[in-house]
Amino acid sequence: MRRNYVRHQQEQRRKMLAKLEDNSLLADSQELLAVDSSFAEKESQLESHFRDVVAAVEAYLDPILTKLYPALNPESVSESVVLLADEWLLQLPLEALKTFAVPQITSISRDFSLQFHYHRVHPAERSESAIKVAGKGGKKGDKPKSDKPSTAKSGQKSEKKGGKEIGSGVPKEGPVVDYNGIRYIVDPYNECSEEGDDNPYKVMNDVIAKYKNFTAKWSGIMGSDHLPSVGEFQHLLSESTGFIFYGTERYLGCLPPNMLAPINITDCHLVMLLDLVQTGQSFLRQGKDDATKAVGELWLERPLETAMLLSLVGVAGVVSNQWHCQLSENKHKLDTCLTGLLETSRTVGQAVRGLVQFPKPPDAVPETDAASDRGSKSGHQIEVEATGDEQTAPEEEQTGVKEEAAEPPSFSRHWFNTVLYGTPTLLLNPPRGL
Repeated sequence: MRRNYVRHQQEQRRKMLAKLEDNSLLADSQELLAVDSSFAEKESQLESHFRDVVAAVEAYLDPILTKLYPALNPESVSESVVLLADEWLLQLPLEALKTFAVPQITSISRDFSLQFHYHRVHPAERSESAIKVAGKGGKKGDKPKSDKPSTAKSGQKSEKKGGKEIGSGVPKEGPVVDYNGIRYIVDPYNECSEEGDDNPYKVMNDVIAKYKNFTAKWSGIMGSDHLPSVGEFQHLLSESTGFIFYGTERYLGCLPPNMLAPINITDCHLVMLLDLVQTGQSFLRQGKDDATKAVGELWLERPLETAMLLSLVGVAGVVSNQWHCQLSENKHKLDTCLTGLLETSRTVGQAVRGLVQFPKPPDAVPETDAASDRGSKSGHQIEVEATGDEQTAPEEEQTGVKEEAAEPPSFSRHWFNTVLYGTPTLLLNPPRGL
């Protein structure tokens, strides 16, 4: 928030000094460099603190990860990983652990329990059981003829979706979300109107124009038009197959938890929350609102609890930030995720994983003929070592730079801010033949 405030003040100062002498402009530019260096120093401190947190989590979970290492080895780990953890561990950056921060894992998501994840993956079985429970109130002989057998094998054979049996395990892709049913709410309080290219209103309009083949039937509310009411929030959620919130502060600061919990939105398969951004206006507004709330209400508005509530009301997948970020970061996340979902036909888990930029092996390393014969296998191994899964770097890379080779990989904390809760196999634009 402070960075946005300083940037806004600097823009105003530039406009005021535009007609003054060059000396004034030079002094202003020097002051700008000093401010930028101060922000860069604080950013490096946050990165260092993030690495300390990840190291502490790795040390804490080392007894468990050591026993699970044969299954989590980078050479044999699955391309798609689902992390099942309790509410305390889910507040930690688990995706940044060196066991999971490898390019071999192309999709990683979280969930609250094995039962919860099973019902997300097999929604048809859940709806079938609900119908049977509702029918128990009648007479025994009043069962409709359309009731399906209750045995597991017959249920698996009879229920199909997209040509795949629904009880036969976790599918690699699907279900398919109708992208024509996407709804959105952007900057509901219109608190980012002075943010230039990072303004959510401008970003969303650019996205709609860029992907016009997919977004022709998208609809929603912009804060520049009017402030959406709680009823409009509920209506857009209820009628959507996918929902995007792109704004400031906390999502449930706009839609109270007690107004979200009673509604049933099982048709809304995906919710993307690009929130947790602060501006001067949003900070003052949210501070006044929070002063009238109880501790329990504020607790429910946290990111983890928000994902829990959305999951309880029927959402299959929730993409959410874990901590505060900047508008430019949310802009990058929206563009990267939609590019993966709409253009390259990736699953939601793969699109979110695309936010992590793994380091590539250096191109200047000389390779022998034997190494080139190994093909992609040798390149694959170097990539794993570059991500920090090996304690020592390859001998070819130790060309007088031992200190750099011994340092851990330079991961950015921003890469692991956005996580996915729920089904990682959701598709918006399935590839042909699926």
